[in-house]
Amino acid sequence: MVWWRRYSEQLLAAAFGLATTVLLAGEISRSFDYDEGVSIASTISRGSAVVPFTDTTVFNNHPIFASWQSVWWAIGGEGEARQRLFPVLYGALAVALLAGWAARRFGLLAGAGAGAVLMLNPMFVTQARAVRGYSLATLCVVIGVV
Repeated sequence: MVWWRRYSEQLLAAAFGLATTVLLAGEISRSFDYDEGVSIASTISRGSAVVPFTDTTVFNNHPIFASWQSVWWAIGGEGEARQRLFPVLYGALAVALLAGWAARRFGLLAGAGAGAVLMLNPMFVTQARAVRGYSLATLCVVIGVV
């Protein structure tokens, strides 16, 4: 048996993860939009993992995400591109896991279709680049399904 046939699902997942990372990183250094700016200014830039859970300057519906982003900010993750690094990786991991799971469960064509549908969805692309918890929530849902 050829080695790539044995690992075809994993290779498909890795290819979709890499392609999604490249796609989402396309505008990684653009300026923060309003919601991102509010999250950064009120919570994340304070650099404390506890603040998102204890301080309610503005409503924060992404406290776990904001907690990690605050730690990332404190250790050098300042700026648009650096703050978007983890949301992009969460989104890419979600696509990779979905494509790999669907390929293993239903076949390579289904895996490629599932990965493509999520990866190329305009709403997913927009929200997975945002410094908000949407890509982390998507990753958690995918993990819950697979």
